[in-house]
Amino acid sequence: MVRVKLLLRCLVIPLGVGFLGSLLAGGSSMRELYAVLEKPPFSPPGIVFPIVWTILYLMMGVSDYLCRTSSGDSSLRRQVYYIQLALSGIWPFIFFRLTWFGWALVELILLLLMVVFLTFLCKRASNLAVGLLVPYILWLLYAGYICYGVFALS
Repeated sequence: MVRVKLLLRCLVIPLGVGFLGSLLAGGSSMRELYAVLEKPPFSPPGIVFPIVWTILYLMMGVSDYLCRTSSGDSSLRRQVYYIQLALSGIWPFIFFRLTWFGWALVELILLLLMVVFLTFLCKRASNLAVGLLVPYILWLLYAGYICYGVFALS
């Protein structure tokens, strides 16, 4: 049985973090900065980012819900989930507002490690929850490539 209030909370929290991160990073000025940055090959157009991040935040929320409603969930998993969520929300501020591309790369690597750890913690609760995090890991690897490229080219 679906616990609707819990599901909604699990979806709204990551979407809210993404929205707040976008506001702290400068909102529309992020698109302007991204457009003029020297980027590595295969960097996507700026319009791709809000679409992908919205989907990823929704997938994170569903993954969190599946774990929370499983008997295999743990407080450690929830703590790691919120840490990675905070890191995810802070990254745009570091990259776009502060333009600290090197520090953004370091933070992104830390975020990636936390998400990989989270994935292993989710394994005890739900295989589907793990599967929902795999695209997030792949996107972070791709974002790392772009971030490194921007850092190296700047």
